[in-house]
Amino acid sequence: MGKRNQGGVTISTRAQGMIEQVMRRRVADHPGETWLKWKDEEYPWREVLSNVQRVANGLLELGVRPSDRVAILMGNRPEFLWTHFAILFIGALSVPVNISQRGPTLRHILRDSSAQAVVVADELREALLAVKDGLPGLRHTVVVDGKPGDGIDWDFARLMDAPDREPEVALEEPTGGVGMMYTSGTTGPPKGVVATRYDLAPLQVLLQASGVRPGETMYTPLRRPDDADNPVRVVLSAGCPPDRWQEFQDRFAVRIIEWFGMVDAPGILLNTEGRVGAMGKAVAGVEFGVVDAQDRPVPPGTVGELVFRHPKGQLTYYENQPDATAEAYRGGWFHSGDLAECDEDGFFHYRGRKTESMRRLGENISAWEIETVANQHPAVLESAAHAVRSELGEDEVKLVVVPRPGERPTPEEILDFCRGRTARYAIPRYVEFVEELPKGETQRIQYGVLKQRGVTPGTWDREAAGYRVERA
Repeated sequence: MGKRNQGGVTISTRAQGMIEQVMRRRVADHPGETWLKWKDEEYPWREVLSNVQRVANGLLELGVRPSDRVAILMGNRPEFLWTHFAILFIGALSVPVNISQRGPTLRHILRDSSAQAVVVADELREALLAVKDGLPGLRHTVVVDGKPGDGIDWDFARLMDAPDREPEVALEEPTGGVGMMYTSGTTGPPKGVVATRYDLAPLQVLLQASGVRPGETMYTPLRRPDDADNPVRVVLSAGCPPDRWQEFQDRFAVRIIEWFGMVDAPGILLNTEGRVGAMGKAVAGVEFGVVDAQDRPVPPGTVGELVFRHPKGQLTYYENQPDATAEAYRGGWFHSGDLAECDEDGFFHYRGRKTESMRRLGENISAWEIETVANQHPAVLESAAHAVRSELGEDEVKLVVVPRPGERPTPEEILDFCRGRTARYAIPRYVEFVEELPKGETQRIQYGVLKQRGVTPGTWDREAAGYRVERA
């Protein structure tokens, strides 16, 4: 907060971020126009600002201060938006958390982000309370659609009871619009990405390409039983399977625009030309390329690592991981960890991950997050998780387990143990018990050997066995 002197009285002025400035302009220009549609409800701009200000003042009353980290553990709903924007209004840092996370991975994210407060949906409170004892820095908890008590301090209604006025808090510089976003952890524990500066140009290009017009509604996701009889014109896609592309467009009478982007660093590829299977071309002044293991550019049609650099330089860093940040940005280019190739026309095509990871149901999964849980089972000596090809595209997850001497766990017991401790989408489909894992001279697990083995005759398949993983 800056200060100015007026008539001998010192008056504090709170710095406003870009998002808050836009919100206040919209309220001034057209306060009654709808900004958000949720189920059967509509929220005009004036109500949006009112809700955000009330939550912001409620967080201040709770004890949240500028620079504090506030985790949000809830799904898509209006309260998520009120909370996220309120955190920005008071100069704190918003930390959205994937609602599927459980156990060690959830604890890691909350601890690594130094979250001092958590706003959690009631259906996720048990997941939070299960890891809360390992979070000494967590001081405040608020539940949405639930009652306080038993480890929860406030309910969301108490935040909303705060005054509807501009927050009064010392803030010299505004918080950015994103907060701290965590990667999927494809190489190990998820990394917190903090943006130091922002560039809205790629987003503007994306919206312009999609043809969104004032007054139109952006839906997420498309859910209509009557297929082509829907108001949707354009679908923004990331990773549409080439063999489903045209079928999807024809079935739903829409146009697919494919794009690529990362939490780790700003910059997108955009495919507006309908080139099936391509991520797209570089846009908005961000350079993209493909390099070999020595960071040398490779010719078109050659697979290598996808790299890119922003004209404004480095705009993000990994929280608590300076070495990982330096490695990712080596040579002035951000190294994505994705394999790709560029064709003669400048379209980039995805060719997998450099590291051992999996992608299932649209989610990236690291071997680490599965193995960390499985290895805690009292009958497991060690384990290795790896991808096997799915009949539906992307991957299925296989877990190879070495039991402790004298122990004979069943696949069902292993999966029962994983449920509630890891994300639902990360629970393995396949389980195989072996006497030992293949390892190299340095005793590192040879995941390539396991992937080559694939689904062996001795592999248990939970789908064939009728084992169901219910949605939480």
